[in-house]
Amino acid sequence: MHRNTEQEWQFTAAALDAARAWLAAQPADPSERRLAAKPTLELTDTYYDSADWMIFRAGFALRMRRERGGLGDQTEVTLKSLNDGHHGLARRTEFSELVGGADMTAILAVSRARYRGTGLSSESQ
Repeated sequence: MHRNTEQEWQFTAAALDAARAWLAAQPADPSERRLAAKPTLELTDTYYDSADWMIFRAGFALRMRRERGGLGDQTEVTLKSLNDGHHGLARRTEFSELVGGADMTAILAVSRARYRGTGLSSESQ
């Protein structure tokens, strides 16, 4: 499992004319560009919670991200803290793990088995 701290600047874009002008001003010759074409990457994010919103009420979000293309297909599960941003900067703690092609039902079954008897599982003993 990987633990990261995400720092994300969020800006309000009233008008995108400056960005469009910058993109239009890039050299026509691809070898002179600071940008390069990359293969299409398809991301599908699905968020999960319990029926009573236990994860959200604890201040977290549980996301499963499926990635297709680029370096191949992979799936990652991430538990993210939901800290509010301050002046456009949001800092969030994230715990992530690559899970192959597993679906959330399989992941939860492994998690229940792994943490049974530790007090970390919601299952009764």
